Amino acid sequence: MSATDALAHALGTAPLGRVAAVGVEGAWLARLGVPYVVSTFKPAADRLRQAGHTPHPALDGLFDTVVLYPSRDKEALKAQVADAWAHLQPGGTLWAALGNDEGGRSLPDLLAPLGDTASFSKARARAVAVVKTAIAAPADWALKPHTVTDGPDRYTTHPGLFSWREVDDGSRLLATHLPPLKGPVADVGCGWGYLSVQAVRKGATTLTLFEAESQALAAAQTNLAALCPGVPVTAHWADATADLPPRAFATVLANPPFHTPHDTDVAMGQSFVRACWRAVAPGGRLWLVANRTLPYEALLRADGGRVNVRAETGR
Repeated sequence: MSATDALAHALGTAPLGRVAAVGVEGAWLARLGVPYVVSTFKPAADRLRQAGHTPHPALDGLFDTVVLYPSRDKEALKAQVADAWAHLQPGGTLWAALGNDEGGRSLPDLLAPLGDTASFSKARARAVAVVKTAIAAPADWALKPHTVTDGPDRYTTHPGLFSWREVDDGSRLLATHLPPLKGPVADVGCGWGYLSVQAVRKGATTLTLFEAESQALAAAQTNLAALCPGVPVTAHWADATADLPPRAFATVLANPPFHTPHDTDVAMGQSFVRACWRAVAPGGRLWLVANRTLPYEALLRADGGRVNVRAETGR
């Protein structure tokens, strides 16, 4: 993580008071006095817990220092900065860092409305510090809900979630080619719930959701309550590669991720697909969509699956 390396280098060994770290991992966190750590991404939260920290879902209280590894999505980044700023004591310092390929070079200009910035570069990343004066973060930086319109349906999303501006093309392709469904369905990596709603429209009578990003899972529950009232839903904040029950579902839906919040990770996508397949009961089916370049068919056949391609596009 080049961005967190830049943060560790820039922070040095100076006393930082009461510290909160948001979206940050690394053994160097212990040097900060085991800070208040925030993670909404389950695999990262699990790693933090294994390292002896207690992850929290959000900032609560005031801090002398907030250390932030924000989203690379510009709207989500502004919202995360505004939230961190609101939880700083007057005179406290906000530190934020991004890799240069994530927008790190523009980070000083982006944070300039908050006050004078100090910038530090290391490991192809940039860390930026701003001291809190009386100034408030710009009002339009606050997190704003977004509505995705799909025919008569209105889905509530927000910046930072996967495909938050519109329905993902892959999910739409999968939904279009789903057959009539019966009984319970699991949506693994459900995001903000588009495929889950489509599964109900295809006949699913109960839904089990698995999602690693807690904010996406909350959005999915909101959308299902609004668009599919009365359908029983069980939601799990889960790392699909580790937390899925084996041989539990007759039907599993998936649009497998192949990236973490900051990095592409094809191996993670493969682990995700294997875990989905292990969750399918004997005689059941896994319905998934994936980019053409990702080698999931061979992986599933090697694990004993009979693979049929039902639809393809150029992507």
